[in-house]
Amino acid sequence: MRPNWFVGLVPHPETLKRLYETIYSSPPRGLRAYDVEDLHVTLAFFGACDPDVALQAWTQNDMSLQATTLKLGGAQLFGRASRATALGFNVEAVKYGDAANVHADTAFRQFIGPYRDALLEAANRPADPRIPRPHLTIARLPRGLTPLQRRTVIRWAEEIRVTEHLPVEAVALYRSADREAGGAGGQRYAIVEECKLTQQTD
Repeated sequence: MRPNWFVGLVPHPETLKRLYETIYSSPPRGLRAYDVEDLHVTLAFFGACDPDVALQAWTQNDMSLQATTLKLGGAQLFGRASRATALGFNVEAVKYGDAANVHADTAFRQFIGPYRDALLEAANRPADPRIPRPHLTIARLPRGLTPLQRRTVIRWAEEIRVTEHLPVEAVALYRSADREAGGAGGQRYAIVEECKLTQQTD
C-alpha cells in the first residue's frame, strides 16, 4: 500500500508532551492513542501520491509562515457519534503575527489557507473548496466497539480539560509509516522534511 503524504503544523514538543500526559492519565480501554510524535495539525493533504510529487510540492513552495499559537477547544469525536473513528480537538483560535486570538476558521482562511491551496496545486491535487477545519487528532477508535464502550469513550473525552495553548514553531512534510513493518503499534507518521517557522520581531 502506498503511503499518504501531507504537510502539517508541528506543535512545540515539550508542550505536546505535557498535553499528552494530561490526556492519557486514565484513558478508557481499547482506545488507540497516537504517539506524541504523531500529533500535528494538517495543512495540506496530498494522499497516496508519488514521493517525488510530494517532495517537489514541498520544495517549490516558500513556507515562510510565522510561528503561531493554537488554542484548543474541547475533545470530541469527528463525525457522527455512532460511526466516528477519530478523537481529537478542534482548534478554536489562533495567535498569528500581530493578530491575537483570531477565530481559527478566519485565521486559516486568511493567513494559512493560501499555503494549502499553493501546496495542493504544486502537487497536482484537486483544489479543496472547504473552509479549513484545523484540528489535532489524538486517537483512533477501534472497529467493533459496543454502544456502551463508545459511550464510555465519549464521556471520557467530555471530561478532558486543556488550558495550555500550543505554540507551533515548525511545519513539516509527513508520510504515513509502514504499518505492516511496525505492527499495530508504533508511530503512524514520519517527518520527511521540516522547516522552522519565522519568529515575529518587534
